[in-house]
Amino acid sequence: MYDADQVLQRIDDHTVIVLALGGLALVCNYVFFGEAARLARRDRCVPFLLLCCAFWFPHDGNYLLDAQLWFDDYDHWFPKLFWVALVFTFTFECVYLSQTLRYGRREWAPALTQAQFRLWVVATVALGVVLWKVAKDALEDDLYLAAFMVTAVWALLSGYRLALRRGSRRGQSPLQWGAYTGMVSSYGALSIFVFGGSFARWPWVAMCVMAVVGGAGLTWWLARAPAWEPAPAADQAFTSSTGSSYTPREYASRT
Repeated sequence: MYDADQVLQRIDDHTVIVLALGGLALVCNYVFFGEAARLARRDRCVPFLLLCCAFWFPHDGNYLLDAQLWFDDYDHWFPKLFWVALVFTFTFECVYLSQTLRYGRREWAPALTQAQFRLWVVATVALGVVLWKVAKDALEDDLYLAAFMVTAVWALLSGYRLALRRGSRRGQSPLQWGAYTGMVSSYGALSIFVFGGSFARWPWVAMCVMAVVGGAGLTWWLARAPAWEPAPAADQAFTSSTGSSYTPREYASRT
């Protein structure tokens, strides 16, 4: 997709812009990730769709495992800083998987036992590893520069799916997706105007624009969506006994 040495040279030629836009993207990324973890814990729900987390996990984990490549072989400041940044995002992804194991069965698979649900999570993560390997080989993305935006778009699909299913702000917020919009805007601009080459061609530009518009749209929708209110104590007792995430009336309508 691109020549890594040429891109790194362009990064050196535009250091100030790279630090400004890249730094803004990372700050927005941390707000986006941190808010997702906070809301999932508060509302006792999954932060993202499982397949989304399963795709991010090997992406960041693979980059961290390749530390020798970034620090010794390339020996360039940009991939080194990116490695440090991904230590924190990978930590968040471990938290997401833990939250999925804790809250996900009741919301997504009430018919399964907890042991069966754990097996489903492990199998999905394994699928994510395979999908990530296929995507990376197809993209020829030596520095993970394209994969960063691909994983961001993956998150957008998750956000819309959860919002439409829940019909409320449960597990999501305008702040979270406003930060997402800032992240894809700044990184999209960085990739198009600094990385150049295939990043300046229309398919990549179109994907960046769609990510920005999609993020802004979800931010707007959540700002107007009703707040989520936990079920009353009686309903909570009902869901605990049935394994369902629905209230008695909702449960009856689905059975």
